[in-house]
Amino acid sequence: MGRGFYFKTHKNFYYYDDTTGNIKIVEEIPEKDVVFGNKKCTKNLIKEEDVKQELDIKGFTQLTLIVTQGCNIRCKYCVYSGEYDNSRQHTNVNMDFEVAKKALGIYFEYVKQKKTKFPLFIPEVSFYGGEPLVNFKVIKQSVEYIQQIYNGRVDYNITTNACLMTDEIMDFFNKYNFILSISLNGDKEEHDRLRVYANGKGTYDAAIKALHKLSDKYPRYFKDSCYVIGVYDYGTDLLRMNDFFENEKLLRKKLLMYSPVVEVGTDWYAQYSEAEKERFLKQYNYLKEDYLKKMKKGIKHSQLQDALFHFADLQIINRPVDCSMEELTSGLLPNVGACIPGHKMAVDPYGSIHACERVNDKMPIGTVYTGLNYKKIAEILTKYNQVLYSKCINCPISRLCPHCYQALLDGEGNFDLKRVRDCEVFINIRRNQMIQTYGILEENGDLSAFLYRGVNEYE
Repeated sequence: MGRGFYFKTHKNFYYYDDTTGNIKIVEEIPEKDVVFGNKKCTKNLIKEEDVKQELDIKGFTQLTLIVTQGCNIRCKYCVYSGEYDNSRQHTNVNMDFEVAKKALGIYFEYVKQKKTKFPLFIPEVSFYGGEPLVNFKVIKQSVEYIQQIYNGRVDYNITTNACLMTDEIMDFFNKYNFILSISLNGDKEEHDRLRVYANGKGTYDAAIKALHKLSDKYPRYFKDSCYVIGVYDYGTDLLRMNDFFENEKLLRKKLLMYSPVVEVGTDWYAQYSEAEKERFLKQYNYLKEDYLKKMKKGIKHSQLQDALFHFADLQIINRPVDCSMEELTSGLLPNVGACIPGHKMAVDPYGSIHACERVNDKMPIGTVYTGLNYKKIAEILTKYNQVLYSKCINCPISRLCPHCYQALLDGEGNFDLKRVRDCEVFINIRRNQMIQTYGILEENGDLSAFLYRGVNEYE
């Protein structure tokens, strides 16, 4: 059976084949219900030309300009707060426009080359921090420069705490149709619990004021292009947040993501007692059971339920099938938890290029002065494979693996599997997701329940 795992719903037994991505009904589940492969580990030395060939086809999908390492607020859980052992801390360093200009010049040269093969390709430019609005001047200069050097559609996006939002900034975002994500963890009590200024004062009032003003000033833009994203932990009252996001008219159909505080590289969750954890999990499971009942009946669920649970179903529905791992990764990686550096590019204020904005500064892949360093990318992939290949080559969830550089990379620039939970945990998570998704499909075969997010009303 290759490698994969068996699972059962209320109606059927299934086998998930990780070598192809396919799932089929079986007559019974054997005692050994998780199947590891038996492929022998061979040396996998990545060459520069392999990387270049891969990126010529799949690379350069997004450029992220990290326009500042500073922030006007001090969220207690921030990855740059000093709570994480593999991340930098806040500084007052801002990107100079000359660095942004160099980055944009290199990126759009790559884009122009790519469009000779893929004429419909649309480049994407994102702005990141810290809080990117700390350096709005460079954001504005960058977009205006793009208009000069590139004749075609460009998608822009930014995530902000909104506390520095002004009329000028709103006008600018509306003019260039930025996809705007505003951080809002919930109601005032919940938001101000963790998202605070340096003096400890909460930031909810400033954030919600900006949302209201933007909605009043540009209602069409707000409706079509503006969203909120939130973060939760064991201290969050999920039932209250569910009511808040459903009943706050301003936020109707606006909750795009609701993610847990990152657990890797920190002891953040040690502050909570077993009773607090139990209370949280009780609420989480209640909302999940309610979500499943509604999905099976084909009726609308809440947008918080959508953010918490629906993405897992979409991962299963949209998984790649009828293709080998070699086809998925061009033979460059043993699993697909990580992308190929260069698929996306993130540039820091110093001009170093990184694989993405979430990876620490210990794994640069080039500079804005020299472009991508294909040799360095090949070395990174080879190093990554040396750490993971023997363990991952026969894994039953390779194509569904959540591991990426951000979690595995330590503060010294080394990859370490010990930084994440045991792989058995992730196998069980994926199996439970399969049970959830296929349990819904058995009761409600209408795929529209999956393809339409909960923020879109369907009955």
